[in-house]
Order: sequence, then structure tokens, then C-alpha cells
Amino acid sequence: MKSSYDQKNEEDFHNNTGLIIAKLDEIEKDRTLKATTSQLSSLTGLHRNTIRGREWPLIRLNEIKEKRKKSGVKKVKKERTQLQVVEEKLDNAQKELVYWYRLCQEKEYEVEQLEINYKRMADSKEKYASLVREEQGKSEGLLKRIELLNQLIEN
Repeated sequence: MKSSYDQKNEEDFHNNTGLIIAKLDEIEKDRTLKATTSQLSSLTGLHRNTIRGREWPLIRLNEIKEKRKKSGVKKVKKERTQLQVVEEKLDNAQKELVYWYRLCQEKEYEVEQLEINYKRMADSKEKYASLVREEQGKSEGLLKRIELLNQLIEN
């Protein structure tokens, strides 16, 4: 008697096997697709370890690689259309625009913070300058009183 988990696992195993076979056939027919575990993984949506755990897909990938080497045909590169080139350039330009916009925003924030700090320091300077003048006035007053007291003591 199989549990529901065992039955579900068995169904998944069979479905994944069919998917791997279909994608291996696709890799064999389309030379623009690399004959690698990573490529097979991205095509099937399965994790690489799932594929590696079965061994037979790896053997089949090696056979495809050997077959391609023997045929002597070099890799066929996908031709990019003019539209794709322009879209890539536009995408890169958008990314660069976002980068510079964020950098500009950061610098504007830094300038605002520096202006705030400058105003605080300027206010602080004025405050302390007025305190110094006040203390100098007190000091001068006290020095005059000391002179007067010295004159009174001498007389």
C-alpha cells in the first residue's frame, strides 16, 4: 500500500523524466543550446542536483557533446536583430540613468545635511562669540574694580 507522498513522488519522477528527455532532444537538435547540466537545468526548471542524481542525463549530454565534436561544425551563434541590439542599448541606458539619478539624489541629500550643519555651526559661532564678548566685558569691569581697590588700599 503506497502512501499519498510515495504516489506523488512517483508521479513527479515520471513527469520530470519525460521533461528531461524532451529537453535533451531539444538540446541535441538546436546547436545554439549548450550541452551542459546548467543548460538542461534552466530548460527543465529542475535543480542541477536533481539532474546529476540520475546519471543517465549526464551520459546523454556527453554523447551530444561528442557528436558535436565529431561533426566538426562550430558553434552557431544566435544572430541578434537590430531591434534586440537597440533594446539592449536602451536597457543599459535606463540602468545607467537610474544609477546616476540615485547618485544625484544621494549627493543632494549630503548637500542638504552639510548646509544644515553649516547653519548650526554658524549659529553656534555667533552664540559663543557673544558669550566671549560678554565675558570680556565682565573681565574688564572686574579689572577696573581691582584697580580701584588697589588705589584705595594705597591711599
